Amino acid sequence: MRRLTVLLLCLFPALCQAHPSHVTLTEVELDQGHLEVGIQLHRADLDRAISQEQRAGNFEAAVRALLLADLVLKDKNGSTLAFQWVGIEEKGFAVWAYIQWAPGQVQRGHTLTNQLLLDVQPKIVHTVNFKAKSARSSLTFRRSQTTHLLPSFLRGEAQ
Repeated sequence: MRRLTVLLLCLFPALCQAHPSHVTLTEVELDQGHLEVGIQLHRADLDRAISQEQRAGNFEAAVRALLLADLVLKDKNGSTLAFQWVGIEEKGFAVWAYIQWAPGQVQRGHTLTNQLLLDVQPKIVHTVNFKAKSARSSLTFRRSQTTHLLPSFLRGEAQ
């Protein structure tokens, strides 16, 4: 019995790594007209995406390029609205990337597309939490649905 317990304890870390979690968390807050965004990404997933795409430059520039390509806010005519890069913060195995859209950019009919890391983690799930004053909402993005309309309270408040 003791040998079985020791064997299971030795195998437990390997079993945990065999089924890693593939999720991102994004926090979006409407503050004084700015849409402030914080995206939590796993460093290992980022390293795979960056090396796979052979993105040039330093790590922060590579993360920024990844967000530019895969996290897109579009107006009702389908035009992409550029975000302002704020920066990144590394915390253990996570990397937080910060961006924002300027006041007045978010209006009715705007959509958010989130395809982050789908090329390296096809089963990844992106949870995006929205907040404006006391209103809250969440959207889930995955390979089968990468685009959503922004929550109505964001579209109405930013007009």
